[in-house]
Amino acid sequence: MSQERKKLIKELDAAFRSSMKEQQIQKQIMDYLTAKGWYVWKNKNTNRGTGIYLPTHQKGVADLTAIKNGFVAFLEIKKVGGKISKEQREFEYQIDSHGGYYFILKSVEDAKEFDGMYGDKQ
Repeated sequence: MSQERKKLIKELDAAFRSSMKEQQIQKQIMDYLTAKGWYVWKNKNTNRGTGIYLPTHQKGVADLTAIKNGFVAFLEIKKVGGKISKEQREFEYQIDSHGGYYFILKSVEDAKEFDGMYGDKQ
């Protein structure tokens, strides 16, 4: 395959991924990790119908929690170009400072890398 064709495919792939909604990326990542043996759940932090923050929950909590072989990780899902909020940075800090694991994933490719690094960790 020529370099020009590879470059075009890479640009088209990036354009497609940047147009995806975070919910779509989140679903793909959940499906992939589940298929790889992770137990994954979505952390509900807003009212699904309105998208309004629920005051009974902590702001900034990661989108997903995943566990496999006793290894627990908090996963924040962002689309390409997505920004982490101040509350999300604070949550990341709290997890890290307590010895936990927090990751920002932007694609299934990131999930594959995450699984490759931590899927067999015990």
